[in-house]
Amino acid sequence: MRAAAKPLVECTGLMKTYAAGGFAAPRGTHVAAVGGINLAVAPGETLALVGESGCGKSTTGRLLLGLEPPSSGSVKFDWADLQALGERGLRALRKRMQIVFQDPYGSLNPRFSVRRTLAEPLRIHLKLSGSGLEKRIRELLESVGLESAHAGRYPHEFSGGQRQRIAIARAISVEPDFVVADEPVSALDISIQGQILRLLMELRRRLAMAMLFISHDLAVVRQVSDRVAVMYRGRLVELAATERIFEHPAHPYTRLLLESVLRPEPWRGGPDASVRAQTGGHAGLSMPAGCAFSARCPLAGSNCLDGSPPLREIYPGHYCACREAAATTNSI
Repeated sequence: MRAAAKPLVECTGLMKTYAAGGFAAPRGTHVAAVGGINLAVAPGETLALVGESGCGKSTTGRLLLGLEPPSSGSVKFDWADLQALGERGLRALRKRMQIVFQDPYGSLNPRFSVRRTLAEPLRIHLKLSGSGLEKRIRELLESVGLESAHAGRYPHEFSGGQRQRIAIARAISVEPDFVVADEPVSALDISIQGQILRLLMELRRRLAMAMLFISHDLAVVRQVSDRVAVMYRGRLVELAATERIFEHPAHPYTRLLLESVLRPEPWRGGPDASVRAQTGGHAGLSMPAGCAFSARCPLAGSNCLDGSPPLREIYPGHYCACREAAATTNSI
């Protein structure tokens, strides 16, 4: 689905499969991690991609950055097809697209000081050196709430929240147009999560970056995103403006996710509680012929097994891949 403005990043029919190994799958079996999705992110927009662990969110983020090649489909960045660019052309775009990984303990090289971690992209992409390089490193550290004295330290000397600030400083060092934030706060203590979220939001506003914010936590998503895309077993099942998703969720799976959010006033109730949590939200070997959610869905009927339902616009800007829900939601 296209964003309202001209998209900065857009994928069409994006699919990624992996060869399955081990005793659970016969030789030649493939796992569909991403099952042919269409998605777009506009300049300056934050699009949240949500779903259960293993549903294909992180794979989608890596595909949009060209860190992995798609099995089929295309990814365009500012109208340039990443697959057609080749290694040299893709390298030239790297400074415009960056990523903040989930694990602040694993995303930084333990042998690199903070200065070297930040200096590397500045030298490669911006050709900085000498006093100009040192000035930029100081500015970056200050922009994420750290001190210039931290430049000489190593990752093991910092807390998890401080490491994630360093990772964010590295990502924004070349002033990218697009950042993938892959579960950037899930590995942090609750007390630190709010600080990192506020930092990301402030940097996004100041630098006018587009962002794909990957998360399974809808309470967090509501704070940071303009639109929300809901993913289930490698497929998009719902896409709408953030408040629309929270106020009028259409897909039964979206309602299930919303039920999982802890409420400060639980006696007020929430979305329809008829959908029961079961296992199987991750992309896997066995994909049903029809709707991927049909085995868990209280609305499922015989037509739900008749091919995978496409995303259809049920309200201006609100798309849902559910034949039954669409019939009852388009008037809301």
